[in-house]
Amino acid sequence: MINDKNIIISKDWSLINSYELPYDDNLFFYRDVNNTDSQNLGIYIDEKNRYHTSGYSGICVLKDKNNNDYIDRNGKKIILIVKPRFNVSAWTMFTEVIKDDEYESYINGTVHKLYEIMDEDKPIITNMNDSGGEVLLAISFIRSCYKICSGMLNRNMSYISENLNGKIRGRIDFSKHIKKNIAYGREDRIYCKYPSFSENTIENKILKKALEMSERLLQVNHCLDVEGLSKIREMLVYSKKKNV
Repeated sequence: MINDKNIIISKDWSLINSYELPYDDNLFFYRDVNNTDSQNLGIYIDEKNRYHTSGYSGICVLKDKNNNDYIDRNGKKIILIVKPRFNVSAWTMFTEVIKDDEYESYINGTVHKLYEIMDEDKPIITNMNDSGGEVLLAISFIRSCYKICSGMLNRNMSYISENLNGKIRGRIDFSKHIKKNIAYGREDRIYCKYPSFSENTIENKILKKALEMSERLLQVNHCLDVEGLSKIREMLVYSKKKNV
């Protein structure tokens, strides 16, 4: 519910009005403008105990110093939305960055993350109509799926009963072996029951469908041919082959 939250909208590198966010020592913030990180979108405090945004753009639910949702004096959570101070959307800037040949070095070689999706947090519901984040979400999902597919995919185990010719697999199903083979003098055949493992699970089907949707999103936004996303293309191809 939006009614149980206050929404603060600001620009990057800007002062947050004190009436919107009065000083509270329980709120997590940074004291050094040159040493901020993505927590609470990098808000920091000046010598007058006023909050400022830093160079981060995005949306988050503010956290307290124990990394719990911060509750203000009115008993409400606070959603902080930080937009670029220039007349351009964050998504437009992001799509321009990924067109750079050195995009992969940006996200792998920098101290600060180029972007971060808090996938362990609950989705934030607002009344704002802000499109464009689907490209970032698709790229982030492909990266996450690649990590999953690089390991062992979830598998289901089931048992198969089969009348085998001259070999034993798993364990002998004596009841069926007697009825189907011994009773008819077919001692060359052995009725067996053995486990079978399949990656055709609901979880893997969801992964596959989401991969297809992510690929389609990148195609529609003309991102798959971008040189800076060559590593993403490799991850996508690998994940699709692994999750067939």
